[in-house]
Amino acid sequence: MILTKALTDPALIKDPSKHPIYEALAAIGVPELREKIERLEQYVALLMHWNRRINLTAIRDEAGVWTHHVLDCLAVVPLLRDRSAAQGTHTDAPFLLDAGTGAGLPALLLALAEPSWRVVAVDAVEKKIRFLRHVAAMMALAELKPVHARLEQLGRGEASHSVCPAPGFDMIVSRAFASLIDFVESTQHLLHTGGFYCAMKGQVPHLEIEAFQRVHPNWQLETIVLQVPGLDAQRCAVIMRPPGMTHLASRPMHASN
Repeated sequence: MILTKALTDPALIKDPSKHPIYEALAAIGVPELREKIERLEQYVALLMHWNRRINLTAIRDEAGVWTHHVLDCLAVVPLLRDRSAAQGTHTDAPFLLDAGTGAGLPALLLALAEPSWRVVAVDAVEKKIRFLRHVAAMMALAELKPVHARLEQLGRGEASHSVCPAPGFDMIVSRAFASLIDFVESTQHLLHTGGFYCAMKGQVPHLEIEAFQRVHPNWQLETIVLQVPGLDAQRCAVIMRPPGMTHLASRPMHASN
């Protein structure tokens, strides 16, 4: 892909406006992040550096990190903004939980895109949380809280009170984390009564959706196809809402049935 090749050409990235990611950010609906390209580069550099010592991601080339991680994660930002605004939140600043964050994907990028969101990034692997704490400090992301814990235990112990909002999270997000059923069952105790789930997937997981609807027939499900520049693969997001919630009007975003 042209974007992937350009990302490896130092001559093209001296001027932020000529950075290959510049146009891609606009294409996925986050043009304001053009002002934060240097911070995105900082994250990519830290991820590449730490990945040589500990296994954070199987993607080891810089161009791949930009397309398969940075753009892939940022592509969901407009959707989360839209659905959060349509649904409403119980506070002025939404609480978001990233379940199984790994190297901060998507938690760190969501915190960078929306500094007002209070983002809690949870993973059971301590070394990944150690990396994420370091990056959050280096990048001064005050509203990003990395937590080393199992999701089933989060919110149930005294230590969780400082990071888990009492009413629950407005949004719970995961990326290639687990089946839809397992994702919800491991985190349902953490969801606010007016909140929703967003599962980031590759191809539309038709079998997972069918299985989920058999177990939870009254839930509202919405599947949105995501377009990621430079990524020659399918991406989608599955929005899930518990019964009794009203889905307010929102902009169409390439929904797929």
